[in-house]
Amino acid sequence: MKKKIIMSVLLCIPLIWGGFYEFVSAILISTVAIAIIIRSKMSGKIEIELSANSLLMAVIAVCLALSPTFAVDRGSAVIGIVKYMPVLLFYVLWQNLEQQEKAYIWKFIPISGAVIVCISCLSYPITGLRDYFFRADRLGGFFQYSNTFALYLLIGIILLQYREKLKKYEITTLGILLFGIVITGSRSVFILLVINVIFFFFYKKKWRAFYIKGIGIVGIAAVIAGAVTGQLETITRLFQISTHSSTLLGRILYWQDALPLIKEHPFGLGYLGYYYLQPQIQTGDYIVKYIHNDWLQIALDIGIIAIVAMLVLVIKNIISKKNIGCNRHILLLIALHCCLDFDIEFISIALIGVMCLELGNAKKLMCKQQIMYGAGAVIALVGTYFTIALGSTYFEEYHLANQMYPYNTLSLESEMHNETDEKKQAQLADKIMKQNGNRISAYEINMKLDLEAEDYQQMLIDGRKMLDYAGFDMEYYERYVVALSKGLDQTLNQEDMENAQMLLEEIQGIPERINQLKERTSPLAYEIVDVPDFTMDESVEAYIENLSEITLYE
Repeated sequence: MKKKIIMSVLLCIPLIWGGFYEFVSAILISTVAIAIIIRSKMSGKIEIELSANSLLMAVIAVCLALSPTFAVDRGSAVIGIVKYMPVLLFYVLWQNLEQQEKAYIWKFIPISGAVIVCISCLSYPITGLRDYFFRADRLGGFFQYSNTFALYLLIGIILLQYREKLKKYEITTLGILLFGIVITGSRSVFILLVINVIFFFFYKKKWRAFYIKGIGIVGIAAVIAGAVTGQLETITRLFQISTHSSTLLGRILYWQDALPLIKEHPFGLGYLGYYYLQPQIQTGDYIVKYIHNDWLQIALDIGIIAIVAMLVLVIKNIISKKNIGCNRHILLLIALHCCLDFDIEFISIALIGVMCLELGNAKKLMCKQQIMYGAGAVIALVGTYFTIALGSTYFEEYHLANQMYPYNTLSLESEMHNETDEKKQAQLADKIMKQNGNRISAYEINMKLDLEAEDYQQMLIDGRKMLDYAGFDMEYYERYVVALSKGLDQTLNQEDMENAQMLLEEIQGIPERINQLKERTSPLAYEIVDVPDFTMDESVEAYIENLSEITLYE
C-alpha cells in the first residue's frame, strides 16, 4: 500500500493538466513531501547524493529561492518557487526509491500516454469533451497543449524502443503513441520522431519490420480519421515545414525582443516577470505568457547563473557514458524540444528530466528520520496552504484566493474586474500598482476614476502609463481617446480652458504615439500571422482628425 502511494506521485501527473497549473504543483509539494516521509519510515533514512548533479541542482534551487529579491513582482516570484519546488523534492525522492519502484514508474509513462490518446479520441464526438481534449482540432489530451503532449508520447515511444522484447499489448501501445503524435499536429515533435525512426531503423535491425508496417498502418489510420472528422489539415500541417513559417518566425521575434532583458537583469525577473514587461519591449503584435524557449525562460526567470547550471547539468548527463542510454536519449529529446517550447512549465516533463539524471556511487548525505518527519510535515502544510490559495484562483474564487495569498497580482486583477463597487476597485488597483507597476488594467481603472473625479492631470499620467503597457493593442488607444474626449467635453462645459487645452493637445498627440510604435516595430513582425494593425475605429480616427488643427487659446 505504501509503495503504491509513492508510485502515485508521478503516475497521476499526466492526468491533471501535465502539472501545468501552479495549484497542481502545490498539490504535488504535499504529495511528494508525504511520499518522502513514508519512504523515510520504510527504510529508516533518506539519502542525498553528494555529487555534481546535486551541486548543480542546489545552485538552481538557490537561484530560484533568491528570485523574489530581483523580481518584477515578488508575489508572483514566490508562486514560481511553489511551481518548481516539486521538481527539487522529487529529486530527493527519486534517489531513495527502489529499482522496482522506478521501473514501475517508467513503465507507466507509455501506457498512460496511450490511455490518454484513447480517451481523447473516444471523446471527439462529444462536443463538450472534444473542446477539452482538442484545441484547434489538434490533440492535446489532458495536457491541453499539443506540442508538449506530443513530446510526452514520444518519450513513451523511446522507452518502448529500448525494451529487449515487446509484449503484444506494448506493440499496440507503440502504435497508439505514434498515431497520437500524428494527430497532435506537432511539427517539432514530428521532426524528432522522424530522426528517431531513422536512428532505430539503421542501428536497431529488429525495428525495421515494425516501422515499415507500423508507419503505413498508422499513416492510413490517421488519414482515415482526418477524412472522417474533416480535419485533414491537422495531418497535412506536419509536412508544411519551413524556416519561413509564421510559427517559427514568431518565436524568433519573441527571443529577439527578450534577449536584452537577460543582459539588463542578469539575476532574472522572477516568475512571470517577462510576461509583465513584455508590452514595453515587444516589437511585434503578440501576447505570450512564456517565451517558447525554456532555456531563455530560465534565464529570464531566475538568472544567468541558473541557466549555466542547468545547461551544465543537462549536457553532463547527456554525454556521460555512465548514464543509461535510454535516459540520455530522452534527456536529449527534451533538451532539443525545450529550444522551441515551454515544456518545463509542465511539471510532468520536468520530473521525467530528473528521472533521466545519472545516479552513481557518490558519497551520500544521510538525513535523520526525525528531521525528515519534521521538514516533510512543514513542507506538506505549505503545499496544502498554496493548494487552497492557488486553487481558488483557478476555480475563480478570487476573493478567497486573495484573502489567503494577497500577493497574487493576476488574481487581484480578476477580482478588480469583477468588483462593482468603485471604491473597492480603486483600492484593488492601488494594491496592484504597489505590488507590480506594470499592469495595464490598474492604470485603466485609475484613469476612469480620475476622469470621474475631474483630476485631469492625474488622468493623463495614468492614461499614458496605460498606453505604455498597451503594446500593439489599439483598443486601449481608443479607450484613452474616448476618456480624453469626455474630459474635454466636461472642461469646455465648465469653461476650464486650461485643462481643456491640455486634453486637446493630448488627443492631438495620439497619432505621434502610434508613429513611435511603428518605428520600434521589427520587420519580422510583418512576416507572422498577427501582422501589426495600427488603425483605430473609423469614428475615433475621424474625431482626432477633426481636432487636429484646433487651438483653444495661444
